[in-house]
Amino acid sequence: MNYKTQSILSEILVRSGEKKALMEIFKVSHVTIREALRGNITTPLAMKIRTAALKRGGREGSYSTPPVSPQQNKASKPERILEPAAD
Repeated sequence: MNYKTQSILSEILVRSGEKKALMEIFKVSHVTIREALRGNITTPLAMKIRTAALKRGGREGSYSTPPVSPQQNKASKPERILEPAAD
């Protein structure tokens, strides 16, 4: 069966190794951790996993970044100021 589940909650991103630590803390499988952090399940245990992940430094977001417009990109770079050459 090939289907895509719709996330109810936003995804929580954690640092490398944090999922394994959460697995050991809550004594659950990597699938449970993954689904909880993706927001695909909302059981009381999943909510505890999400809360712990946020307290341990996780952040809500996604892996994709929004595109940057040329105006935003230009504004983020400092302008180079040219000074007249000394005689």
